Amino acid sequence: MLHDAVESLEAKDFLTLANGASGFLSIYYALSSNPVAAVVFVFISAAFDYLDGQVARDTRKGNEFGRELDSLADIISFGVAPAAIVLSGNYSPMALVFSLCYVCAGLIRLAAFNIQKEEGVYFGLPIPAAAMLLVLVFHFARGLSPFAMIITAILMVLKVRIKKPEF
Repeated sequence: MLHDAVESLEAKDFLTLANGASGFLSIYYALSSNPVAAVVFVFISAAFDYLDGQVARDTRKGNEFGRELDSLADIISFGVAPAAIVLSGNYSPMALVFSLCYVCAGLIRLAAFNIQKEEGVYFGLPIPAAAMLLVLVFHFARGLSPFAMIITAILMVLKVRIKKPEF
C-alpha cells in the first residue's frame, strides 16, 4: 500500500509536500528566534496549498490520498507553525494553553473537512485563513496574538457556513 502511494505521487502531491516542508521551515525559524522568516514561511505554505488545490482541480486528479496528505501538511503549516510562532514571542502559561486550543481546533477543523459531504461551502473558518490572520496579528501586534489565537480557534470550530470563493 505504501509503495503504491509513493509510486502514484503526482505534481499536486509534490506541491502539498512543499506546503508541509514550508510549514516545517516556519517552525524551525520560530525556534531559531527569526519570527519574520517564520511568518513568511506560513505565507509560502499558503501559496503551495492554493497551488496544490488548483492543480488537482485543473487536472481532475483529486483523490482520497491527496486529501489526506493535504490535511497532514496543513496541520503542520497552519496549525503547529502558527502556534510555534506565537509561543516564540510569549512563553506564558496562557499562551501555551491557547496554543494547545488552537492546534486542537485545527485538528478538529481538518478532520471535519475531510469527512464533509457538502461541496461549495466551508463550515467554520478554514485553517489557512486562521493561520494567516494569526501570524499577521503576531507580526503587527505581538501582544494580542494569544487572544487572536483563541479567537481563531473558536472561529475554526464554529458551525457557521462560509461559501467557498471561486477562483
